[in-house]
Amino acid sequence: MGGQLTTMPEIYKPEYSVSHALIIGIDDYDDMPPLNHAKSDAKEFASVLVNSFEFPEKNITLFLDEEATTKAIRENFLNYQNRLSKDDRIVVFFAGHGHTTGGRTGKVGHLIPVNGSLDEPASLLRWKFFIHNSEAIDAKHILFIMDACYGGLMISRGVSGVQRLAEDMMKRPTRQVLTAGKSDETVLDQGGPRENHSIFTGYLLDALEGNASDENGLITANNVMSYVYEKVGQDPNSQQSPHFGFLEGQGDFIFNPGVILDSNDKPEEGKKVFYNSGDNTQSSVGTQVTNNPADLAKEYLSNGEEIKLEDLVKRELQRSEPKINNESNFPIDPEVTEYSVEEFINRLEKYEDLIENLLKIVVVLGRWGGKDHSNLLTRIVEKLASNIDISPGNTTWLALRWYPVLLLQYAGGIGGLSADNFYSLKALLSSKIPKRGTRGDREMALINATINGFHPTPGFKRIIKKFKDIPDHQKHYVPDSEYLYSTLQPMIEDQILIGEMYEKVFDRFEVFFSLIFAELNYNEDTGRVWGPLGRFAWKFRNRSNNGPFRKLVKEAEEEKEQWPPIKIGLFKGNYERFDQVANGFIELMSNLNWF
Repeated sequence: MGGQLTTMPEIYKPEYSVSHALIIGIDDYDDMPPLNHAKSDAKEFASVLVNSFEFPEKNITLFLDEEATTKAIRENFLNYQNRLSKDDRIVVFFAGHGHTTGGRTGKVGHLIPVNGSLDEPASLLRWKFFIHNSEAIDAKHILFIMDACYGGLMISRGVSGVQRLAEDMMKRPTRQVLTAGKSDETVLDQGGPRENHSIFTGYLLDALEGNASDENGLITANNVMSYVYEKVGQDPNSQQSPHFGFLEGQGDFIFNPGVILDSNDKPEEGKKVFYNSGDNTQSSVGTQVTNNPADLAKEYLSNGEEIKLEDLVKRELQRSEPKINNESNFPIDPEVTEYSVEEFINRLEKYEDLIENLLKIVVVLGRWGGKDHSNLLTRIVEKLASNIDISPGNTTWLALRWYPVLLLQYAGGIGGLSADNFYSLKALLSSKIPKRGTRGDREMALINATINGFHPTPGFKRIIKKFKDIPDHQKHYVPDSEYLYSTLQPMIEDQILIGEMYEKVFDRFEVFFSLIFAELNYNEDTGRVWGPLGRFAWKFRNRSNNGPFRKLVKEAEEEKEQWPPIKIGLFKGNYERFDQVANGFIELMSNLNWF
């Protein structure tokens, strides 16, 4: 037969052929401070793999101290390309120092071998070395566990609570990673649940010895990662937040696949083992139960379960809002907490963690919610905004209290624009809330409350300067916008299929964000136009007709009064008003003196 050859998809078995592990533990460095328990962490982890999970001892490569050189680690990992078959599995465990540097496109994470030196970049092992070379390894499942802290990991959070047959997860290839902490965090080498072990590895060993097993006794990487994340984060001695997720694929590394085989070998029981991710509640076999907020929101929307949807939102607001607006969590008195770059970044990340579930919900509501759900979106943002106290304090910490509101507006707006859902955009930006510090029926638009709180015109450059202090953002024209762009992307891509369209939709949202604010505050007498500048503003500098701002203006010009944003009442439902504001904004951007 003629024609093109067709590449057939790989077919994997619901089992592992051979198990391998590369395990590294370094206490005594040539050019770095010594550690106390990295060697014992590595040895105990190797022992658990052999004794509990049937890893052949001959297939475990254990490098301790002087053995763990850059050359040895590199060569042994590369050799897996010639030794493994497609149904094999590998664990790579590293206990030692990590390091993060700034790169042109973001943070670059490194592992530090025994001979590694921060003054000799070639002696370090870049995280991307493992990512790129794992693509040439046939093994269907690779799990990286790093008891070190560093940044630069582009990962997604798992299968979002979806329940599947465990043997199906065995057939799906995957690359997963669990690290002890993020960049700029102190990873404790002691003080955990086990003597002579780091806090991270102590909880990891607890997880592997049964604490992370599901109701069937199954221990998966996703459940282990969720357990360790929760325990390390809540430990009173901990100052670190483990980082975990999927580099690629939708399978899951299973530590004890014998549980699946034992169950399926007993036909008289008629039982199949179901996979439950770390986000799931414990559930009966065959029943889909999840407490992942995005999945619940999707389920309630598709089933028309409005009461459950409102209860979900109410529950997440009750969980998050008291912590967000608690001054003991985020003190504003400059005598209590002085400004520093480290504290600024720490607060951003704390706010992001506290509203993670709400962000997922508003992305889903923004994209798939109908006109009737607009009020729910408004209530989410209004609840957080209305409980921000008016009180004196450090100007930066006061401004950052509006950061969660801003994040929610961005997340929901981007979700809405990914499906041209302008009702969501209107609900999040131009709906009214009571005006702060007033009585009676005086109101203001949500977007006005956010902008006036987060970076009012007199303080605009001041807050922008703070974002410029963040590593990798010093040279950006609009560092706050660039930070939001990179921060929101992984979470949004986890919830909706947006892919390469993310940048386009993000920029489009920011154009609307600025123009809606500018229109609401437009002074017809002076013709003055101002709005927050996003990434679209520096893209405007090339005077091209292809930038996001000009594209939106052209779209409106072609449809005028029939343009959907105009039809639903944005810009007072009047194209001429939109045109006035847009032209004023073009003049503003044409005369920019970048800060």
